[in-house]
Amino acid sequence: RESFSKEKKLSGLFKGHQ
Repeated sequence: RESFSKEKKLSGLFKGHQ
């Protein structure tokens, strides 16, 4: 699944924004 990589990056951005 290539979506996993994208979701992982999004998760990191989310954590950084919070």
